[in-house]
Order: sequence, then structure tokens, then C-alpha cells
Amino acid sequence: MKHTIVLTTDDEPRGSIFASRNNTIHDLIKECGGGHLKFNTVSTGWRFELFRMTEEILKKECIEFLICDTCEDEGGTSVEEDLSRSGASVRGDEKKKDTKTASDGGVMTTGKAKLNIVLCGNNPTLKNSVSRMFRGITSKPGRKEMSKVCQKEEEKMDGRQICVIELPALSQLSEEEVMRETHLCLSLCDPGVHVFILVTPVTPLTNEDRAEMEKIRGIFYSQEHFMLLFITELTVDQSVSDLVESTESQRIVSLYGSWYSVMGLKDQRSSEQISDLLDRIESTKTEPYSLHTYRRASEKRVRNELEEKLRDNEIRELQENIKTLGECINFYE
Repeated sequence: MKHTIVLTTDDEPRGSIFASRNNTIHDLIKECGGGHLKFNTVSTGWRFELFRMTEEILKKECIEFLICDTCEDEGGTSVEEDLSRSGASVRGDEKKKDTKTASDGGVMTTGKAKLNIVLCGNNPTLKNSVSRMFRGITSKPGRKEMSKVCQKEEEKMDGRQICVIELPALSQLSEEEVMRETHLCLSLCDPGVHVFILVTPVTPLTNEDRAEMEKIRGIFYSQEHFMLLFITELTVDQSVSDLVESTESQRIVSLYGSWYSVMGLKDQRSSEQISDLLDRIESTKTEPYSLHTYRRASEKRVRNELEEKLRDNEIRELQENIKTLGECINFYE
């Protein structure tokens, strides 16, 4: 219970009729070590306080993240099944019994390291197609409807365990849904996300595509953990390459750290490209993107936004002073 934070969702009731309830809540907070936050739909300050309190727990325990071993309750349901019911789709039938991970960060006892990959973007069908490519599934997928929850799939490929999570289009969700799904996505990736892949079609971008890209960039706020994957329904030819080299495409690439690749869903080389891409992801020395990284990114984003706002105010004030000074000079001339 020492790692628990109690989150209450309403104001404390007044009057003797609620005294017993208040005492029960206070006893629970005390039993959990005093960690308590009050949910507020108007102000978002409690979210950052939640991150701060979590960070204090981790520092006190001298660890980077807390681990809850999979266990069963009286009804025989596992933690992963509970996660599935709460939003994430986890395929249990594809988990391999001989691919257990070590407690020090997801390293396989045999074979290569486990890779956690998150697919982002506005097009659910393209994300699902890429997920199947990563997992070696060659059958043609059907059209996929827009989802509001994370979809998790696991498969063993080339001697390594692959965890692929399809993140829903965040620009289509409410702020509360965005917070829930981003946290759930990171929670499903132990010890963190090795790469976020922004899946985008090799066609002129729509307003929905641009909105999703801006949303993802603003939330995760990291270039070193991202790559762009341009997807065409056919094969990669010269016209596709020309479109990827266009000004808008290269501008987007620069926003996400300049790492990108181009693949065709019907290209015979796609399996080789996937294998090379997995090797490249595995060879990167970047620390996986964890909940701790997410908190630091949020703080950095807020700090940078404040600094930018201050700079804009200073520039505006300087321009007004110059204008006033010019008017004074013209008056005396």
C-alpha cells in the first residue's frame, strides 16, 4: 500500500451524516502513506502533482519504475486481462511460454532483446497493416474502423519478441481519453517504448493527418524516439520517392528527428526492410521512452511554451517602444 495514491473525485461532504464516510476515506489515505489527490475537471494541476508524487515514490525506492507481477484473483483473471477489459486489447493466445523476460528491463532469457514498438497516425487501416508486417503476417487485412483504445499484439520474429501497440488517433479523443490511452500505452511497454513509428500515407496530407501529427508531437515531445514510415499501397517507385522528397514531407521529417523509411504494402522487399529496421531499432543506444520520460517531456514542453510566450511578449514590448520612440522623433522634427 505504500506505493498507492488515493484519488478522490468529489468535494468532502459536510454534516454528521457523512462523518463515517469521511473517516473511512481518511483512514484509507493514512493506510496508503498519506498520498492523496483530488480530481478536478476544471484545473489540470492535479495531473502534474500526480507525476511529482509518483517521481517521489520512485526516488525513495531508488528504482525507475514499479513492477506488479502478473497474479490471479479469486475469479482467475490476470492483470493483463483486467487491462484488456479497461481499454487495451491484448492477445493472449500469441504469447510464447518460452520467451520470459528478465526483471531488469525486458531482456530475453534466450535470443535477442524484446522490442516495444508503438504505431501512431491518423489512419487505422495503415497502422494495422504495418503491425501485421512487423509480426510476419502476410494475409491481406480488411479495412479497420477507427478505435479509441490501444491495440496490443505480440509475436516472436527473428529470434526476438516483438510487442506492437497501435495507438488510437489522439486528435479524435477527448483530453481525458488522451491521458488514459497514452499512460496505458506506456504502461504496457516494459521498460519503455523503443521507438514510436508515425505511419503516414505517401499522398498529400489531409488536415486530419496534420492535426494528428501535431498532437503526437506535442504530447510525447521527443525527436530521438520517433521515426516516420511512409506507406504506399503498391510498390515504391520513382513517383513515390519524389513525393517523399517534397518540401512538406521533408519538413515533417525534420520535426521528428530526420529518421524515416518508405515501404510498399505489396513490395517483395518489405520483409527484408522490416528485418533491417528491427536490427536498427535494436542497435540504437537511446534509453526507452518510459512514464518517467513522459513526465520529463511534459515539464520540458510547459517550460518551453512559457519561455516562448515570454520572448513573444518581450518582442512585442520592444516593437511598441520603437514605434513610440519613432513617433516622438517625428514630433520634434
